[in-house]
Amino acid sequence: MATTSTAVSVPLLLKGMPVQAVEQSSIFNFINPETDRVLVLINLNGGNDGLNMLLPLDQYDQLANNRSNVLYSENQALPITDTAAFHPAMGGAQKLFDEGRLSIIQSVAYPNQNRSHFRSTDIWTTGSPADEFWTTGWIGRFLALNHTAFPEGYPNTDYPDPLAMTMDSFVSETCQGTVSNFSLAVTDPFSLGNLATGGEDEVPDNAYGDELEFLRTTIAQTNAYSDTILTA
Repeated sequence: MATTSTAVSVPLLLKGMPVQAVEQSSIFNFINPETDRVLVLINLNGGNDGLNMLLPLDQYDQLANNRSNVLYSENQALPITDTAAFHPAMGGAQKLFDEGRLSIIQSVAYPNQNRSHFRSTDIWTTGSPADEFWTTGWIGRFLALNHTAFPEGYPNTDYPDPLAMTMDSFVSETCQGTVSNFSLAVTDPFSLGNLATGGEDEVPDNAYGDELEFLRTTIAQTNAYSDTILTA
């Protein structure tokens, strides 16, 4: 899909927290538009009605026969091609499309669907074939190619900032690597607090010690990233 530097002009809420368009949000002021590129994924949980969001004008009669109680009349739709139109409330998306800053991919699916929302989500986040079950996310695998030691030694001089951030209470499964998740979960970037670091005594040389060491590394990393975000 084409990238865009301006969000659609509709209010967005994540866990009840308003999220503004990029040019209005001070947390992104540190980004240098000449050199830095940021991939932003907006994950819409729930059942999005694709036939109501993007109306198939070439099949409107069939749609009207099955959805007469919820369907807008064809002359209210916002045309984008000869065969498709946006829902009347999506004027912002239509403007971005007309400016060449928005692309649409229709009929995204996988073969031999079992109609499971959960299996579809697995495939969506892992990028796996329909007949294989993977435990890593497609962004997580990409980041793992260049950050094989993560989370050990992060942040560092070369990579002082989080490699990925999730605006939610839980990290995104899309960023799941083989060893750990590359994403930092943030519910409110403007009021972050440091986690308690715990003891600094020597860890035992066993499975418990490995887990404790990993936990301490994760806490130290999270605190360091929190400081970076607050500074930004």
